[in-house]
Amino acid sequence: MTTYSFPLNYADGDALWDAFHDPDRAALGQLYMAVRTTGIYCRPGCPARTPKPQNVRFFATPLAAERAGFRACKRCRPREVTCDPRLIVVEDACRWIEENVEEDVSLAALAGALGLGPQTIQRAFREVLGLTPRAYSRERRLSRFRAELRDGRDVAQALYGAGFSSPSRVYESAGRDLGMTPARYKSGAAETDIQVSFGQTPFGTIGVGRTDRGICAVRLGDSADDVTSAIRAEFPLATMTWCGADPDLDRIVEHVVHGTAITNMAIDVRGTAFQHKVWDELRKIPRGESRSYAQIARNIGEPNAHRAVANACGANPIAVAIPCHRVVRSDGSAGGYRWGEERKAAMLQLEKTPSSS
Repeated sequence: MTTYSFPLNYADGDALWDAFHDPDRAALGQLYMAVRTTGIYCRPGCPARTPKPQNVRFFATPLAAERAGFRACKRCRPREVTCDPRLIVVEDACRWIEENVEEDVSLAALAGALGLGPQTIQRAFREVLGLTPRAYSRERRLSRFRAELRDGRDVAQALYGAGFSSPSRVYESAGRDLGMTPARYKSGAAETDIQVSFGQTPFGTIGVGRTDRGICAVRLGDSADDVTSAIRAEFPLATMTWCGADPDLDRIVEHVVHGTAITNMAIDVRGTAFQHKVWDELRKIPRGESRSYAQIARNIGEPNAHRAVANACGANPIAVAIPCHRVVRSDGSAGGYRWGEERKAAMLQLEKTPSSS
């Protein structure tokens, strides 16, 4: 039996479901599924009845599942499967970072806490996450910073509560990390005016949100309500107005349907420096072509960042214009997609038609 190799996108539930239930390949030692209704977790290939997707959680190791309160299945005995040792190293390191998020991460301190060599930890992080421990620590701090702001903390409290010792670096990168100043993000983009336009495509309804700086959101769905709700969830307090025709919306649709070029389109999105690097690379993929996660990782100079690339694709806020649908698995299969695998397959098939420009 051939097993999955990294990357497994642990942030993409649909992709994990596929990996767990693939009859020809199994993510043995890399993936475990827990069922909320039974409190039990299993390994791939378990003969137990398949649960409903909405009732499951996925974990990288048995220990992670058990820390979340789940028990090992007595039929498939997941604890008897040899777990990938890199996952164990990364899981222990991530837990230590989470418990010490207020401190600046030192690779030497992390190595001392885990009783491992610094290079062992560094290599495991790069192979599994595509990040260094320090970069991972900063991502967790940013996530905590956003959560603190959303919970109503003032900016200073949120900065220090998230473990940042100096506000200057956060403000310097706020445009890319948050898409706006920290104060504006805290208000739920209350001072942001977003104009929303809708259109119809062969793959469903498309909605485009625009600020005065450029396109901030492109969503796909089955109806205008779907895409409106998705944009509203991202900018809960923004002033949203609905307008008629949007030239960029028309250009986005035409790009996929007929292959017309997208040039000089202003984009106003938030994300980490790494995510922006991935998104910029995705925009270079021509219509009718695709790239694997590994190819994207190599192209941006991070050959081991497969999983981080997959996560950046999953976090893409600009459907189609940032064409994450053109990133597929290494074996050529379509793989997961934020807006639905069937929609992704339909888009890729449509883009195989000859371009009109």
